[in-house]
Amino acid sequence: MRWLWAPLGIDDPKGRRIFDISMDNAHELTMDESAAEALDPPAIRRLHEITAPTLILPADHDPPWMARANASLATGIANARVVHIANVDHVIPMRAPEAFNEAVLTFLDDVAGSGRTGPTG
Repeated sequence: MRWLWAPLGIDDPKGRRIFDISMDNAHELTMDESAAEALDPPAIRRLHEITAPTLILPADHDPPWMARANASLATGIANARVVHIANVDHVIPMRAPEAFNEAVLTFLDDVAGSGRTGPTG
């Protein structure tokens, strides 16, 4: 599981915490999904219907299929905003909390139209 959630490693406190969280929630990856319903058309073909402001934060050390999913979201959702935070793996708020907070708060302020100008607003 480390390769998925913490490919940057678990030798530091942040990486170790990411790994611990993933292990605490490993049962979620093996849940019984037999009651799942297929959507027709699939959600990926209905992304253009999303009108809510959308922020996409791709992690540059995520597996390739997550990068493809992020790219699909970015191109399929009109006006989606993509913010890249360098040198992060899947749990961005753990690896780069200040950069994550700045990206999210700036996005929310822009959406709300408050005109925030910096980290302390």
